[in-house]
Amino acid sequence: MTLAIMLVAVMGIVSLQRAAIRSNLDSRATSTASANNARWASIVRRAALTWTTGTSAGVAYIGGDRNVWAVPSGADPYGVDWYGRPAPTLAIPASNLRYCTLLRVREINATEPIRVDIVTFWAAMGQSTASGGSSFQTLCVPNGGDASGTALFGATPTTGLRHVRSSIVVRRTRP
Repeated sequence: MTLAIMLVAVMGIVSLQRAAIRSNLDSRATSTASANNARWASIVRRAALTWTTGTSAGVAYIGGDRNVWAVPSGADPYGVDWYGRPAPTLAIPASNLRYCTLLRVREINATEPIRVDIVTFWAAMGQSTASGGSSFQTLCVPNGGDASGTALFGATPTTGLRHVRSSIVVRRTRP
């Protein structure tokens, strides 16, 4: 009888430890994605400093198509590893990306200011980010992927992905 009670107690402690570890990993993933969104917000703000004319055409990250989710193209890396380190800086292969960022530029009125929506997504715990038809790899493709964002935000979003969203507003720099 004593052995049975001890077994139940040990099983309870192990399940509490598993729950604590899972919660800590989820918290770390959300924190890393939020930090990546903040990094991209500063990158977009920095790029907006070069916007001095009436139109934002030609300005990095904000001069492209409107109302389309896209992997940002440019010198700044769009993907980061588990620790939040930008991928190209460390020569990390695409299969090792753990987080991916998409940007969407929206006009608030005809000319300015511009709202930039930022989303960083990652595979949920137990899901793979490896290539081979994975929804993560399908979305995290430069100049391609799911430009409408329906796989993440549509009526039937892709399961197995988590995301953090944020928005910033940028204006033209007056000369």
